[in-house]
Amino acid sequence: MNITNTVARGNKFEDQVYDLIKKDFDSLKFGVIPTCCRFFKKKKYKSERLNTYIEFDISVEIWPEGAKEFSFLYLIECKDYATSIPGSDVSEFITNVEMVAGMNVKPIIITTTKLQERAFRLATERKLMWILVEKGKHTTKLQNSRKPKKSQLQDADITVLQHELAHVNSLRELALSAEVTAQGWDELIEKFLTGALSGNFTGQEDADIGLKRLSAEVIKNIANRILDDFNPHIREKFLALDADAFQDYLKIKHGVTVVHSTIEQPKGREILGYYDCSLKQITIDFKIVGTDRYMFILAHEASHFFLHADLTIDQTSYDGMQDSIWNPETNRHELVNDRNWIEWQANCLAVCLLMPDLSLQVRLRLLQISKGYGNHGRIFADNTPDNRLRLKVTLEHLSTYFGVSTINAEYRLTETGMLQFSKFYRRESLPIHMTASNARPIGQILYWALTGLEERSSQSNTTQEK
Repeated sequence: MNITNTVARGNKFEDQVYDLIKKDFDSLKFGVIPTCCRFFKKKKYKSERLNTYIEFDISVEIWPEGAKEFSFLYLIECKDYATSIPGSDVSEFITNVEMVAGMNVKPIIITTTKLQERAFRLATERKLMWILVEKGKHTTKLQNSRKPKKSQLQDADITVLQHELAHVNSLRELALSAEVTAQGWDELIEKFLTGALSGNFTGQEDADIGLKRLSAEVIKNIANRILDDFNPHIREKFLALDADAFQDYLKIKHGVTVVHSTIEQPKGREILGYYDCSLKQITIDFKIVGTDRYMFILAHEASHFFLHADLTIDQTSYDGMQDSIWNPETNRHELVNDRNWIEWQANCLAVCLLMPDLSLQVRLRLLQISKGYGNHGRIFADNTPDNRLRLKVTLEHLSTYFGVSTINAEYRLTETGMLQFSKFYRRESLPIHMTASNARPIGQILYWALTGLEERSSQSNTTQEK
């Protein structure tokens, strides 16, 4: 690839877009008085969250007469590709906008090719304007005004929404934005948090057990609602989920208790935790308490409560279903039975609770800035020593911060498009000590020690009372 030619092509397209945008503003197509507009190329805006500056291809600031600062901001991303635009490019642009902008901002992406399916979903969900430039002409493909009409919010009720959603052919087309949920969805959100969420948002259902085929996008929005109900600061300030506080939330708000016990292991399967619907109780095996696997198991079993509390499936039937099979051609697990769907949904909700998209992006960028790594917000893994080391440092940092295993962190980065592997990437073999069955992490040892002290103290006090 000739980098010089690619940069020159990109700059040429940006110049073309700059002239196009300025002409549209001057002709009042954006509904803004031209004399209030200031146009910029490659301007950098301060991100207080990252304590650094982020550059945008084109920006338009709206300055009312006599104002000391702009009142509105248009941020524009230009993409002149030979192929369709991937979701990762749109996701990165959205993140950059969120890093520097407040409420008064309108993101616009202008391309010479179409958006891929995930890119289109993201643009629709996050209210981007999309303009397609073809053969010298430009067409607005997505308008996405920032504020919905009042009638759209006031007239919506659960009956109407359920009727409309029954005709949705694919959950991929369903976007739950903050604007849509402002009023009409309040009652539905309450059902999310009482374990009946799976019955409200699908056009596909398993008639036998009541399982809803929720998409990843819908599950991500469910996770965001749960986190905001639990602690709004988690997503606002990119915090990690605290295990003790989350268990208190489950107990106080939803009546779900968490206990630690030795779980009897069936032959051929490892069970580290389970949720008992009749008792509203999550049981987690002692052996992972204090380890980096604990948070994921806790979130996974809590996800069964939120998503699957009303399912009518007996344990024998469930155990008799085979696990999902990995398809190397599609790079996905094949979901062929109810068990596959149930476990996939719980895994998906768990990672969204533990590592929300934006929080993961921010923590990745902060680490890269502090370490002097380039390509902020993305990682490319290949066999070079430097990139191997950077990947290892990154996964260990994110694992420690979010309280998950490096495998969980790697999966989440890959699933969101932040981590990409070279076609020829080779994984390193696990060191011997990682497979030692008798090894125990210090957190688990401390937990057992403290538990033993509490039990002995309780027994001592009981003896003295007698």
